[in-house]
Amino acid sequence: MELSKSLAQMIVDKVMLEIPYNINIMNKDGIIIASGDDKRINEEHDGALKAVKIKKEQIVYSDSQSELSGVNTPFYFNGEIVGVIGITGNPMFVTSLAPLVKSIAELLLIQKNQINQEQKQTLRLESFLQQWARTTQYDTGFILESERMGIHIDDSYKAFIIKSEKEINFLLEKDEFLVKISVEYVLLISNKKRTEQKLTKQFTEKKLMLLGIGEQNEVLSKSVNQALVTAKLNKIFGWQYSRYGEIRNIDQLLKSNLDMEEYTEKFKEEYATERGRMLIKTLKTYIRNNGNMNITSSELFIHRNTLKYRLEQIHECYGLDPKKYFDLIFLIISYYFFQYERKSYSEGE
Repeated sequence: MELSKSLAQMIVDKVMLEIPYNINIMNKDGIIIASGDDKRINEEHDGALKAVKIKKEQIVYSDSQSELSGVNTPFYFNGEIVGVIGITGNPMFVTSLAPLVKSIAELLLIQKNQINQEQKQTLRLESFLQQWARTTQYDTGFILESERMGIHIDDSYKAFIIKSEKEINFLLEKDEFLVKISVEYVLLISNKKRTEQKLTKQFTEKKLMLLGIGEQNEVLSKSVNQALVTAKLNKIFGWQYSRYGEIRNIDQLLKSNLDMEEYTEKFKEEYATERGRMLIKTLKTYIRNNGNMNITSSELFIHRNTLKYRLEQIHECYGLDPKKYFDLIFLIISYYFFQYERKSYSEGE
């Protein structure tokens, strides 16, 4: 284990909380790399070199140009000397402290190494999960890595997209995984049927937003894409659907080769005017309320006759009568294409 200056200084600071003497830590070359006295950092220390060479404690009984009186003790990690810890002071008082100081230093090294290993494992898992969320085919290397991680990628999993700007403290069960995939979005992966019900309750309590749920799939990336599409369309259209199955038809429609340019251009033209935006808002509300005149007028805070007049204006503007079934279908499709293009463009997609 390489003893860094920052780690050495952390050990010095912690040890000096326990004893009233200055502490120095020297590397294997006898250079002071951490100290309670900043002026001594980078100085050579003869006592440390001697301690490393003979692998034993060295006591310095008087001050010299290269060292001060005190005791210098090698400390170890995994059976190898990583440095020397020195206590400055009268040997009569500080020598008895050397075993304690050495033990503290070695325990801190073990603790730091464990933290480092846990962080490496966490980063490794995050990297694997992010790759898993994107991969459509599993090669041998990927399968071997999944086995090392203890993740059964041959099972069917479901993806959940969660919006949270704070760290999520969610109790994960076996075969549930959580990974951040953007500044706002967190991906939860699960193969358990009860996860959705559990999430709904916990997210309501914690005020988090469940934006999209993909369908169970043996290829996780397909479920992830479905969940992301659901989250995206919810954002574009102001919906509150969570399952991809609820918006599948709209997604497929928007990805089709249907030529709607004439109508989307008309929507763009109207959206540029205040009157046009008012009519589009009216149409959007009318669509959302399934053509119910009473609910739509109430939601818009207008009289029913005013709504009737606005629908007539929409008819004149687009050549399609929203009170007629097939014309309304065409208006709905046109609006979806317009809104999808407008929002996607504004977000730089």
